[in-house]
Amino acid sequence: MLFRSTGLGNPAGTFYSGSNDQYGTRFYCVDIVQNIAVLNEQQVDNAFGPIDWDCRQPPLSSNTAADITGETGTENGKTIEILQSLNGWDDWGNLNYLTGAIGEAGAPPAPAAAPLTEITVEQDAKILTTFGVSVTGPGNLGLALGQSTTLIFDVQNKGTAPDTYSLLATTSEPWANITGVPAQVTLGPGASQAIQIPVQVGSSDTTGNADQILLRALSQHNSKIYDIARSIITSGSADLAVSISANTSQIIGSPLIQTITVSNRGSDVAQNVSLIETLPAGLVPVSATSQGLCNVSSAVVCALGTVAPGANVTTKVTTMSSSAGTFVSSATVSSSVFDPILANNTGSTSTTIIGKPSISAQVTNVALNGNTLTLTLSLTNVGSGVADKLAISKISLRPLEGSGTVSYVSPAIPVPIGNLQQGASSSVGITIGVSGTVTRLELTELGNAQDSGGNLYNFSMSQAVSP
Repeated sequence: MLFRSTGLGNPAGTFYSGSNDQYGTRFYCVDIVQNIAVLNEQQVDNAFGPIDWDCRQPPLSSNTAADITGETGTENGKTIEILQSLNGWDDWGNLNYLTGAIGEAGAPPAPAAAPLTEITVEQDAKILTTFGVSVTGPGNLGLALGQSTTLIFDVQNKGTAPDTYSLLATTSEPWANITGVPAQVTLGPGASQAIQIPVQVGSSDTTGNADQILLRALSQHNSKIYDIARSIITSGSADLAVSISANTSQIIGSPLIQTITVSNRGSDVAQNVSLIETLPAGLVPVSATSQGLCNVSSAVVCALGTVAPGANVTTKVTTMSSSAGTFVSSATVSSSVFDPILANNTGSTSTTIIGKPSISAQVTNVALNGNTLTLTLSLTNVGSGVADKLAISKISLRPLEGSGTVSYVSPAIPVPIGNLQQGASSSVGITIGVSGTVTRLELTELGNAQDSGGNLYNFSMSQAVSP
């Protein structure tokens, strides 16, 4: 079957042949006559019945597979259409067109459905809730071995009509006594009732065990309206605290040792204690030692095992930095035992890494006038930190080539230079007396500077000078 847009421009269901109007839909079939593809026009008289799409008689019924043309192929040296399969005469979804369509253009697509939107707070306030319920619990806590307490759950009618609620309490350990929980409670609108559940941890229980206690309230008017509250009781109470200390300042390139102390201020043994130290970029951990196994990578993670009540565990972490700046490290401790105070589970320390000053010198602008040699000595801070209070404390001279003597004239010693930031330079003019035929001499400067932490650095430099 071959479709052509030029022959299908008439309204659907109308066929023009000369001056006589005929109804139906027309299409073309391909016949091979003397190795030539010939288009034979076909007409559909019954628009409501099956159509002989595959150009094979008799027409297809609604439950008969069909063949239609699709991709091109070659037969007897001619390009023809390769037959494809249809599921029936009305399988329009799999009907392939080469060009055009049957009749006029189809109906426009259905408009897109407007997206669903949440109701506003004002609209929600206008909706009357007839039935509703909420259950709130006491939260999670830890009990020392042998210790007892009473959990109080609150069941409240959140609806606008009286309701009766079925109550169901469950416990994962034998610590909670749920036999006293009533089977149901009846509450008026907004009314609430406290449900008490006694709990006692066994004196010989294992520290770190947990009892999950659930209370559910289900509306008897509507089984889809319910609420559940949960409370987890952990056997044992270990108040872990952590502190971290290190030098407030450290010279770059030297090891920075941090001391992390974990303390158990609680009444029970802390089990499965984990210590994690997070280091800032630029501060690299080298090693860590403690009572447990420590893994050193981008962070330091130590498994400390158990920490007894009142005990302290110390961890030493060695770090290095190749850049100057202020670095803040933090440590966090946790365990499988309930911790009643989490605010002291994290500690931090700040250290300023101080760069080292390093001085280089270069001689420029050498000029000899008679027996007087003048030159410019340029000093540059090539270190990793500021050079504070830089000064030349001594200048010595000696001839290298020729005969005669050399002597220092000015400026007066010591020569104060001041502060040089990293990469900065400063120059000083020097006058030297030269006698005889000295053609080459050595100039040596001794001096010192301080870093930003007040640490003293000495330097010595020499240059060969040709007058």
